[in-house]
Amino acid sequence: MIYVFGGVNIDLLVKINGNARMHESNPSKITFKDGGVGRNVARAIGNFKPCELVSAFPNHLYQNIIKDLNSNNVSTKYSKIMSSGKSSMYIDVVDDNGVVIGASDMKAIEEISPKDVSLPVSLTNGSDIIIVDTNLSYDTVEYIVKESKGYKILDAVSSKKLEKVLDLVPLFDLVKVNKFEYEFIKDNPSKKVLLTTGDGIKVTQEGKEVLSFTHKTLKPVNPNGCGDTLLGTYVANLDKGDIEAFKIAIIASAASSQIDDATPTLEEINKINESELEIVWKEL
Repeated sequence: MIYVFGGVNIDLLVKINGNARMHESNPSKITFKDGGVGRNVARAIGNFKPCELVSAFPNHLYQNIIKDLNSNNVSTKYSKIMSSGKSSMYIDVVDDNGVVIGASDMKAIEEISPKDVSLPVSLTNGSDIIIVDTNLSYDTVEYIVKESKGYKILDAVSSKKLEKVLDLVPLFDLVKVNKFEYEFIKDNPSKKVLLTTGDGIKVTQEGKEVLSFTHKTLKPVNPNGCGDTLLGTYVANLDKGDIEAFKIAIIASAASSQIDDATPTLEEINKINESELEIVWKEL
C-alpha cells in the first residue's frame, strides 16, 4: 500500500492577462480548484493504483474534494474532519512569464498530531511506501518517519518548510526537491534525492549523481501541481523501474501543465505526445 501523509486545500489560481504590473489592479481570470501537496500526490497515484491519504479536511466545504478522491482510487478513511474553522488554502498568482507569487495558509494541516496519524502508521509494513509532505508539523513528520515501516519519501514543498525538518532528512530513503530546496540539503542528503530542474530531473544516490533526464517543456496553462503529479506518478510506477517510471512521470507532469486542475486524469495524460517532449536520459 502507498500512504500519503500531507496537505489538502483549496487552490485559488489567479491568471493575470499578460505581464503582471505591481502596485496596481491587474485584469485576471480567478478560479478555485482542489489542491494541496498531499492531495495532488495521492490523486496522481490514484490514476494507476490505490493509495491511502491521511490529512485534515477543515470543514464541510471540502466534501467535494473527498468525493473526488474516493472515486479515483484514493481512500481518506484515516483523515481528520475538523470543525474548528481553521483554513487550508493556497493562492497562486501567475502571468505570461510564469509564477509571480504563491501564498499558503495551512493552519488546519499543521494541527495534525502524531496521535492523529498513529493508526495508519501502525498499519505500515516493509513493503509499503510512505510519502510525507512538509506542511505537517515537525513532531508529526518525526513520528511518521521514525515509527512507520517501508520506503519513506519526503516532499520538500518549499525551502522554508523543508528547513524546519532538515535534521530528519537523513532518515528518509528519498527526498524530492527543486533547485532552490536542494541548496538546503546538498551537504546533508538523504539516501536518494530526486531533484527537479524545470527542464529535467537529476537523481543522486548517497551524494553521487546516478541518473539524469532532460526534456522539452510545454508552455504552461497552469504550473501549479506539476511537481506533485511527477512525484505521485513516479511512485505509482516504481515497479516498472526508475527509467520507465520517470518517463511516465514526465509525461504526466507535462499533462498537468496543460490543464487548470493540479493533477491530470489518465485520459489527459494520454493526450500528450511523448515525442514532442524529446525525453533523453543518461545513467551515470
